[in-house]
Amino acid sequence: MTRLQTAPPILIAGQGNGAKVAALALAAAGFHVHIEPPRPLADMPDWQNVLALSPAAHLMLETLGVWSQLDLPSTAVTNLIVHGQRPQRQSALLPHSLGFAPNQTDEATAEAVDVMAHIVSLASLSRAIDRCFAACKNITRLPAMIADHDPRSKTIELENGDQQPCGLLVDATRAARPWRDMAAHQADYKTVALTAEIASQRPHGHMAQQIFTASGPLALLPLADAHRLALIWSLPERRGHALAAADAAIFNHELSRATEDFFGPLEVIGKPAKQPLLLYLAHDFVAPGRVLIGDAAHIIHPLAGQGFNLTLRDIAELADCLHHGRHLGLASDDFSILEAYQTHRRSDAGLTVAATDGLNRIFSTRHSLLTGLASLGLGVSDGLARRFPQMRLAFAAQADYGTSPPARLMRGENFTD
Repeated sequence: MTRLQTAPPILIAGQGNGAKVAALALAAAGFHVHIEPPRPLADMPDWQNVLALSPAAHLMLETLGVWSQLDLPSTAVTNLIVHGQRPQRQSALLPHSLGFAPNQTDEATAEAVDVMAHIVSLASLSRAIDRCFAACKNITRLPAMIADHDPRSKTIELENGDQQPCGLLVDATRAARPWRDMAAHQADYKTVALTAEIASQRPHGHMAQQIFTASGPLALLPLADAHRLALIWSLPERRGHALAAADAAIFNHELSRATEDFFGPLEVIGKPAKQPLLLYLAHDFVAPGRVLIGDAAHIIHPLAGQGFNLTLRDIAELADCLHHGRHLGLASDDFSILEAYQTHRRSDAGLTVAATDGLNRIFSTRHSLLTGLASLGLGVSDGLARRFPQMRLAFAAQADYGTSPPARLMRGENFTD
């Protein structure tokens, strides 16, 4: 059992999965947590949206009791193939590709990267988080949304006019809030991501596919059914909105063209969902009495599937920093604690934002020379990775737990005092 602090509670601004998991993690670390009233779960088809969770993220959710509450099966990804595009307009896919399957002749390497990711239904994960959140006794739901925060008096004001003490404000909201005055680098990609469940005649073999087309990246992720895939397709706004509203036959035809039937016939199940794609990276993740996590700190392109993994790494690192600071006798808003959090998290998020944004821009260009060079680079990288397995291990490690050693929850360890 963890020992609860008697200091002012930690307040969490946010209503989504990131805010709820942050509340679970901080409660597990022995903190009193107050959170804004959560919004009802969105009604969505089970496999319309999925998340690719890293092995470390899986360990974290397992440790917090979330994983055992999933009501739909997850799927292990054991290989990832990245396809480039030809400079010629007549063909979308190159033989130049980069694979991340382990070298089966190297037992240590094969074991280390056996499972690259776990594909889970977003709807199922949201329900699992909600079950754990509702059962946690160390989390208090605020009676109203937070209207403002005063770090000098260590108080927050609610929209109903009430004031409450606040040891630290953890901001997990995507939308701008009155207290958030931190500068940020941001851009609108002017694209939308279409997400849907896809039926395939060929079994996926637990392999994920990332295809860079001239219109934008397209990912096919394996689901529990060997002939079902999750689609994440980034397209220019006008084309994306049109395809989302199109008949299934038209959608299937355009999907077939984009993949050149490389994976055989593909058929959409139900209507695809769509969401606008943005880039956002706060210059600072901390300020006096406040800390940013998740969408409040960073929003990235979905091509690498790292969005929620980044959020979970934020949460795990924050819980570690606050837990360590308390053992040193420091208040939760002590700036040395917040700076330690920022040192680890800003570099990881910055590298991930730069990598995903750069890949999207390089491979989505219509310039034939750049297209050819980028695709050739995949082939060269694949050859080097086959010769030097350490490259695959380095990629797997960075995608798993970022640029810093994994925090306690991401090692599958709970908090004890």
